[in-house]
Amino acid sequence: MDIRSDVAGGHSVYSAKAGKSSVVFGPTVLDIPLLPYEKQLIETIGITEEEYRIFTAEVKRRGRIRPAEYALIPDIVCEPKSATAIFLTQLAISLVVGGAAYLLSPKPKMPGAQKEGGIINLDGVTGASRFTPSRGFDSLAELATYASAVPIIFGLRRKGVGGMLVTPKMVWSRMFSHGTMQQAKLMFVVGEQGIESDGIAPPDLGGIFLGNNALEPFFEEDFAFYWKSDSSNPGSRRIRNRDILHGTRGEPGTGDPDAKGGDNKAVFVAPTEDDMTDDKAFCHSFSPANNSQFGVYSPIASGTGYRVNYRVISIPEDQGKKARRFQALSRIKIVGDRNLLAREGKSIGDNGDNKFIQDIIKQNQSGAGRNYSPRMGLVKLTRRIENGDDLHFTVSDDLLDGQPRLGQGFKVKKDDELTFLISPTRIPEDFYKEDGKGESVEEINSVVETAQIAADEALQKGERFEIGGCIYVVKRREPPQKFDPTANVGHKYILKCISVDESLFKRVGLVSKKYVVNPPRNYIGDSPEDKSDGSANNSERVNNIPEDWYPLTRFTHATIRNNRPAVSTEIGIKSVVNQRLNGLCAFNSLPTPSQIGDYDEDNFQVNTGTINAFIPRTTFFRVFVRDPEKSVKWRAIPRLFAIRGETPVAQYNFIRFVNHQDIGDDGAARLEFKIFQVSGSEARLIPGDSEIIELTHTASPEPNLDRPFSEDVRVNRLGRMTVVTAGRKVTKRSLHDNKEFFRSPSFIPGETTLTYPNQVRHRRQLPDPQAGTIAKGLDKRRQFFSNLDTRVGAEGALTEAIAGNSDTGLNGKLAIKSHKVVYTKEYPMAGNASRWISLRWQFTKKNLPDNHYARQNGKTTYWKLKRVKVVGSSIGFNKNLVLNFKRGIQATDVLSGQTTYSQQNNSFVPNHPDGTLTYSEARFKVIEDEIIDEVKGRDHAYLYEVFGNPEFRGEGHSKTVTIALTKGSKTIQFKLKSSVKKLNDEASEFFGRKNTWGKPSIDSVLESGTTQDWEVDEKFNHFKTIPDSNPFKTVYNESGIQFQIASRKADIEDDEVSSSLRFARRTQVSDISFYRQLVEKSNSSQPEHEIVYINEIQENKKLPRFERLTLAGLSLKAGRSFTRLDQLRVYLKSGIPVERLHPKKTEAYGDNALVGPSNLLTDLFYYLMTNQDGGGAGALLGQSRRSNYLIDKEALVKTSRFLFANRLFFNGPITDRSNLRQLMMDLAPSFLCNLVITNGKFALKPALPHKGGGSIETGPIQIEQLFTSGNILEDTFKIEYLGAEERRLFKVVVRFRQETVNQLPEEKAITVASSDEEYTQNHVTNLPLEQFDLTQFCTSQDHAELVAKYFLALRKLVTHTISFSTTCEGLSIQAGSFIKVITESSPYSSANNGTISASGVVTSVDELDDGEYNVDIFQTDSEQFESDQKIRISNGRVTQSKFHDSIFSVVNRSVSENIYVVEQLTFSEEGTVDIVASEHPCNDDGSSKLVDSILNGDFEVD
Repeated sequence: MDIRSDVAGGHSVYSAKAGKSSVVFGPTVLDIPLLPYEKQLIETIGITEEEYRIFTAEVKRRGRIRPAEYALIPDIVCEPKSATAIFLTQLAISLVVGGAAYLLSPKPKMPGAQKEGGIINLDGVTGASRFTPSRGFDSLAELATYASAVPIIFGLRRKGVGGMLVTPKMVWSRMFSHGTMQQAKLMFVVGEQGIESDGIAPPDLGGIFLGNNALEPFFEEDFAFYWKSDSSNPGSRRIRNRDILHGTRGEPGTGDPDAKGGDNKAVFVAPTEDDMTDDKAFCHSFSPANNSQFGVYSPIASGTGYRVNYRVISIPEDQGKKARRFQALSRIKIVGDRNLLAREGKSIGDNGDNKFIQDIIKQNQSGAGRNYSPRMGLVKLTRRIENGDDLHFTVSDDLLDGQPRLGQGFKVKKDDELTFLISPTRIPEDFYKEDGKGESVEEINSVVETAQIAADEALQKGERFEIGGCIYVVKRREPPQKFDPTANVGHKYILKCISVDESLFKRVGLVSKKYVVNPPRNYIGDSPEDKSDGSANNSERVNNIPEDWYPLTRFTHATIRNNRPAVSTEIGIKSVVNQRLNGLCAFNSLPTPSQIGDYDEDNFQVNTGTINAFIPRTTFFRVFVRDPEKSVKWRAIPRLFAIRGETPVAQYNFIRFVNHQDIGDDGAARLEFKIFQVSGSEARLIPGDSEIIELTHTASPEPNLDRPFSEDVRVNRLGRMTVVTAGRKVTKRSLHDNKEFFRSPSFIPGETTLTYPNQVRHRRQLPDPQAGTIAKGLDKRRQFFSNLDTRVGAEGALTEAIAGNSDTGLNGKLAIKSHKVVYTKEYPMAGNASRWISLRWQFTKKNLPDNHYARQNGKTTYWKLKRVKVVGSSIGFNKNLVLNFKRGIQATDVLSGQTTYSQQNNSFVPNHPDGTLTYSEARFKVIEDEIIDEVKGRDHAYLYEVFGNPEFRGEGHSKTVTIALTKGSKTIQFKLKSSVKKLNDEASEFFGRKNTWGKPSIDSVLESGTTQDWEVDEKFNHFKTIPDSNPFKTVYNESGIQFQIASRKADIEDDEVSSSLRFARRTQVSDISFYRQLVEKSNSSQPEHEIVYINEIQENKKLPRFERLTLAGLSLKAGRSFTRLDQLRVYLKSGIPVERLHPKKTEAYGDNALVGPSNLLTDLFYYLMTNQDGGGAGALLGQSRRSNYLIDKEALVKTSRFLFANRLFFNGPITDRSNLRQLMMDLAPSFLCNLVITNGKFALKPALPHKGGGSIETGPIQIEQLFTSGNILEDTFKIEYLGAEERRLFKVVVRFRQETVNQLPEEKAITVASSDEEYTQNHVTNLPLEQFDLTQFCTSQDHAELVAKYFLALRKLVTHTISFSTTCEGLSIQAGSFIKVITESSPYSSANNGTISASGVVTSVDELDDGEYNVDIFQTDSEQFESDQKIRISNGRVTQSKFHDSIFSVVNRSVSENIYVVEQLTFSEEGTVDIVASEHPCNDDGSSKLVDSILNGDFEVD
């Protein structure tokens, strides 16, 4: 049960009692059922039940407890009280271009074929089957919500009690892709720093957890943990390299590989257009929730032939003719007969044709293979034209060069329809048999039919497919039933084109229905040998459909959108790209046809080797982008990207898109990106010399590690971008082939030559920004002085020098309401140009006195200085600094060339009664300052020097300049471009200017004047000296930019490979293979790529200020134990340093320091009330440690003794916004305290009597005031009893934390119940359970047990509260005081009721003896109620006739004395004091029953 919810819900143990702002109710008239004897009494006198109830209610009211008579009236002292304030905490929330691409890189040469007694065993290849696993993160942690509360970590572990596991709030995150693993960098706000500058002490390595996993067991090379306790110093608020606490950094094999450089280098940086490692940039990483995968997959062949696995069929000459004939049939099945049968018009079954067999043998199994039809493919393109007719495009059945035209490409438009056919035909079983013997074709038919069934299942109505980059949807199936290969019914599928936007070429390839889908020869054709020069002999067009001929593929594309305007977007891509050879023929080791002939002559049997290995596969993709606020149309980024892989493990790559200024708002835009894979069929049309950016998943994307590739591009109708990735530029043809499909390949590596730099990158601004203290305000009291001993004329001369002659333009009339505002820049430090302050002077025109000496000079008015505002200043202007602003010969608005007032013709010089004024001054004092991290003006001043004065040029006016630089023997020239932009209001007022130049961009590099000996990533600086005349000069004497060579012009020479025979082409990029299941591609059933993270980088105009916060940072590499970026948690032995109030500091805190970590609630309360920097209410209340008028510090010191003596400690974070008063009211009962307000001062006071040392008092309670009817105002005393439900006894379940150093906390629960005899006898044993959650702060069972006993004792013993009013006179109590109240009462009982008949006969429950009785009586005839009446009874009758015909109640009076504790004293509108107090039961000796019950009571603790 939550403490706060208990209080809010009116929990009887916690709830504050009724006070001035509460309504206190007296006894209430309830319709309680009447007892039988009461009904008889009603009948005897003849009154109604309602009249009886009114009577009993009045008796109860008059018989209530009231003050007893007492003669002694004590002195009363009136002490007012005041309201509290609100407590809020808030978080303000802060290239290698290498040689040509690797292609067919040679592996160790295979050993030669082995000859063993007439058998030749050709070599096979078995590749690796086990691979080093890659590591990535499955999920990312979330950033803290903007404006969420900064935690206040409070506590101190002492003597085995205390400590806390805290959850820092993440405020910055960035992900990295490093090839086979990912890295995350995360920055956290741990909490407030506390007072002074120590901050929170760092955790041990064993106390750092991600989720439930500790960092300690893992290698320090896998992580780097940073801790910054103190962030109060300007220029050092961010985490720097020197703040590393655990782990390693700075080298590729360390936990934070990009944290290179000196100790002062910022750790958490992100690239922007201006600065590739900008510590001002904000970065946020997130994982896309949807549409994160992209790729083409599950291909369906469209006419691409199927080949059986190649193997050498030996036909030794020493074999018989029949055997040689059957072996020749096997060769024909594998490689065909080079159309021999077709030319001679024969079939295989012609018996006895020995010449044919000899011709087949003589071919020596030359050729790449026979291509069997898949019996399906795209056969028709239909286009609807304007007149409503249809145009049909098909492959012509005419012969081309004597051969059929098997495939042909066509241009596609949206709404075109394609027809896909599946044929039920199959190859006859005896196709390669004679007399029932020979080669079976069942394998071929089975592979084909399995693929046909799979295609039919995929081609359901409404399903979408990619073909050649265009998107189609299945519109119809004819017939709609499933395809059945045995039913001899062909199927037709109509697909409609719904988009061509993502396609490069917008083409589709059709195949011949006659020669491909239903080939008359039962196969498509035979692929012959290549020509001797290695080029194809039109084999693909004439005899087969190639592997990459427009298969139908399923597809998915990834779309992501910036959550916020970003200047740079990094996209992390996880890819599994490979192809596996499953027993494919080892083509590399195959003998040539002539060698096969030689082996046959020598009667050798050749056994073909096979390959079982993973080989490279390459996928291409395109990236599209749009600004949805401006256009819904996607624009292609004009570059092609490629990812190549050859293992079944994931690889991690990244692409960064950096916006230039012409995109969005100065480069910041909320863009959308779409990534679409380019299928192999479309890739085949890309020219071989086209340049592709291959993502090479190197170790780091950071330039100081691995030189990422970068290139500027222009996106049509969007703007310019810089594309950055870890990769290189290669030609497309270098990514085509795999040597595993070549016979006897030879390899000549290509070469890339780098020449002139062709791109320069803007790396960072120079020099580093200066930090310090600036002036923010001057005092209103100004004093005027001059070179004379008098002040006469000093103000007038000064203000005229600043604002001009006030009489100008008056024409003899005074403009009383005339005002003037003047901006100046002052150099008050003896002409020091680096120490300046900009001021806004406001003047009001006033009349000169009639006797003023200046009237002799014709002056009638002067400028009266009204106020001065600080617009800006350089650093070094601290609070209380005295400044003199002068004019005349010592003028401070210029650095040199000052002149006297006389030389300026100042109107206040002539006729001065005391001499000649040469200068005058106004003297001010700095009353407000600010510590800043970056002085303005550095960038503006540089751009002013480079591009000139922008003030009188229109916004958007652009200018290009040529920069020529020399570095040693190296020279470079490039063009720098910028445009005029408006300064914001603050900067405009600061500089006194309207315009500046925007961020410059590098337009182009000029080869003339540029040498070729620059290295990629080499840096060079361009500085400009900033003269005093520069209007943007502040503290920087020079300013500039550090540039970096981004890339060099590359002349790429491709690798060369030659082969005697290529069994397949473009195998790296094709999506389907001739050899089907023998070549398993990674996209056979699912997409190969997934977006796993997005880094959004925003450019902050100012350095984020994490001021007076303790920060933590973590760099972590993904590993087997860390696949999720769970919440960071750290175990802390101590919290923030605060002022410590306990007088015996060494005993209470372990050291004698006034300021340090604490675990006492009083110290926390004092910190929250006085802290002005963070989450405290000090700034709001005007409270500080020096000025604490709202705090009863002395009472807090006493209470700190009580808390320490009873081991009531607070260890935990405050993480949510709270009302400070409510927070303490919630917490105090769990520390056996109350929040009190005395004399307008807040304090925590013990709820139990205690001794001076803090221990609980077991003796008599000291009573501070006695109250009776003598000092309680009449009719103000009220008593309120707790209801039955509130008095109901219960068992307490208290939850608390058990802390072990550097371990996750264990939540414990104890059940406490009273076991004394009275408790068990008078109440049911099955007591309800009430839970109290102390886990926020309680870390010991003793504490929890004491609180439980306190709550039980309150419920058992405290029965009521009282309230009454008194006068101020002699009042000497306060909240928390113990008072004694003496009362008398006459409790109502219905058994005391009776009636008197008209004749005086008495009827009552208990027979009344003769005598006199005090009664309250109600006469039914007059309906009058009279109290304290005396009746006489004689012989059962009342002798006084005036009481006849009445109902009465006998009054029994009693006097009692009770002890109460004052809860509230308030003033009423009448000037009296209202007191609310709660019962504090005591024993006869005056000792507390509560204390006795808590300390000595019988309790069962489980």
